[in-house]
Amino acid sequence: MRRVKKLARGRAVTVGVHSGAGGAPAGGGGMSVGDVASIHEFGLGNNPERSFVRAFADDKRDEAAKVEARLVASAVKGTNTVDDALEKFGLWLVAAMQKRIRGGIPPALDPVTIERKGSSTPLIDTGQLVSSITHKVE
Repeated sequence: MRRVKKLARGRAVTVGVHSGAGGAPAGGGGMSVGDVASIHEFGLGNNPERSFVRAFADDKRDEAAKVEARLVASAVKGTNTVDDALEKFGLWLVAAMQKRIRGGIPPALDPVTIERKGSSTPLIDTGQLVSSITHKVE
């Protein structure tokens, strides 16, 4: 365990809309994907808060801790390297966050919005935002 902690010291996994994909133009409105992500995460004007990062972290804290513990144990046993364990944890986080978004995050959309986009699932219009969620091992 000490060997794994030493190897992983200062390392972290981040998940969300990072600067690369976040800097891409979002649709035709002149905003970036990162701008759209921030508006939805925190709310702005007529757009209510639909937290897909902070609420995800709160909702999945215990499950993420179990996945992390399993991956640390695999690194201790030598079935995964620390780098592989961190990568697998990042991939799990991305998949779980994307699944949460695809399941619909309240509040429900306004009927006018549903009519315009042809779907009642918040945060998914073209799929650009959900596909821009990535992880980084630092």
